[in-house]
Amino acid sequence: MLNTPLIVKRAVFNYITINQDDHSKNFAFLADDNDNWRLSPFYDIVYSPSPYKEHMTSFNGNGRLPTAKALELMAGHAGYANVTPLINMIEEIYHETRSFKQEALNLGISNALISTIDSHISQQYRQFNN
Repeated sequence: MLNTPLIVKRAVFNYITINQDDHSKNFAFLADDNDNWRLSPFYDIVYSPSPYKEHMTSFNGNGRLPTAKALELMAGHAGYANVTPLINMIEEIYHETRSFKQEALNLGISNALISTIDSHISQQYRQFNN
């Protein structure tokens, strides 16, 4: 059985971190010799803002900002009774991004780019919470 909640978490991660190049080729599945399928490891996850400010993979047809209805549908498709698990995912992902600045500095990324990315991540998070 596929891990649907994990797919939803990846979609939320892509939204929060502005990976707008989240097209269908960036989601893959692996099968073992017994034809048991599982989600592949997460890949091609980078800060990638689109010039159109929209995700390639939309949230119920909306590539800019998931509506409350879109979140409800995602939660339902993932087997959740309500959006609370999605809200928890959003909180968890945003909390984890708070270490981004230091990690980016350690990698030698410019302060200007770090500030831009961190500002965009915080803006995405605030949009989810409004």
